Amino acid sequence: MHYYKTKIRLSGSVNNEIWKVVSAPELLLLQFIHGQDAVTDVKEIKNERIDLYAEKNRLKDLYNKSLLKREQTVDNIFGALAGLPERLPEEHLRKFSIRHEPLAIFDKNRVAKVGQDLKDQEQLDNLNGVKSSDEVNLADLME
Repeated sequence: MHYYKTKIRLSGSVNNEIWKVVSAPELLLLQFIHGQDAVTDVKEIKNERIDLYAEKNRLKDLYNKSLLKREQTVDNIFGALAGLPERLPEEHLRKFSIRHEPLAIFDKNRVAKVGQDLKDQEQLDNLNGVKSSDEVNLADLME
């Protein structure tokens, strides 16, 4: 799943903007809820493997109440049995000037293998200090 750092204009208002890191389907839902021009300054920041079922449930919990005002649900938009889009559609990539080559998938096992090749104790300490994405809020790091 690709993730994007973006500025969101709540209800499309330039006086009510927030920065947020969102998944590809979440960005599409936010555009649907707040308007097509409500999402600006989009940058692709990471790509990682996730449980798509869990992501769909997270989106339902966050956005179904807002979507019901428009007589929609996450299942209606993406399909009850269909998977979520893992990257923004081509027209969005062009609109936000995002390169067309997807970011490499972050692989924790590859990082661990690199650690086996390190000889310097300081490098090993730095590697052991890396936390999983579950423990780190990327939005806090990018402000």
